[in-house]
Amino acid sequence: YQVYSPNRQYRIGLMNFSKQPWSSAKVYTYRANFDGHLLDDLRKIVNAKKAFSVLEDALPGTFSVNTHLHPSSDQVRILQILDLLNWRVQHSSKPMILTGDFNSDPSSFEHTFAMKILNLDDAMLAVNGEYPKDFCSYCANNHLGWLNDDHTFDYVFFSHLGANENGWIPQDIHLALTGNGEPLSDHYGLKVNFNWGQGAVSQIDPEKSKQEMLELVDAATSRIISFSPAQKLGYITLIHRLRSDIQSGQGLYGEYFAQIFQKH
Repeated sequence: YQVYSPNRQYRIGLMNFSKQPWSSAKVYTYRANFDGHLLDDLRKIVNAKKAFSVLEDALPGTFSVNTHLHPSSDQVRILQILDLLNWRVQHSSKPMILTGDFNSDPSSFEHTFAMKILNLDDAMLAVNGEYPKDFCSYCANNHLGWLNDDHTFDYVFFSHLGANENGWIPQDIHLALTGNGEPLSDHYGLKVNFNWGQGAVSQIDPEKSKQEMLELVDAATSRIISFSPAQKLGYITLIHRLRSDIQSGQGLYGEYFAQIFQKH
């Protein structure tokens, strides 16, 4: 494997491996990283921030994106997902596989928000239809972990495909790197095998898709509207523009989402 390890220069906790060369590699540090609580004050002191890395064409014709979201604040995670959206809107020409530690369970708002607003499917849901009741990637039986209960924080997402659209389709998914009792990390690994194929034909109601997206953006707005970092860093203005563009079908976000609504 070839290794891309920006964590050697920055405290961002990201690393990528690829069996073939990539055409470009870049790291984007999230603008929002701290929620104002004690632990984040300590993270500020050591300049520990979250980020996402992008390898282009490590999988042919694909953006391979890896990320690590805020460990405790759902509000910061929403802002970080908006940063991911801003990148994706400007780099929407290729399919995307998004992996990482999202620090939120499948039932969380952030899980739904990331999938819908980034036009992604969850590999586990695509393969199995649901998350098995006994599944976890951050597990109480892992002696390196900090929590006493089981969670799923780690995901493999992939671009949602419209009818007859080519892209990556997961074939199976399972835990990996569990260490046989001696794990290397507090998180277990998640492995997905993909094939290249076409999306399935489905009934599409663009207006219904648009309304669902507006409701999702409204729900996100209600969660961050009084959040000080969102106000100071301009996210309130951003999310209002996002809603306006989706409503009108114009502007940077409107054109991006108009394409998405034709797929759902």
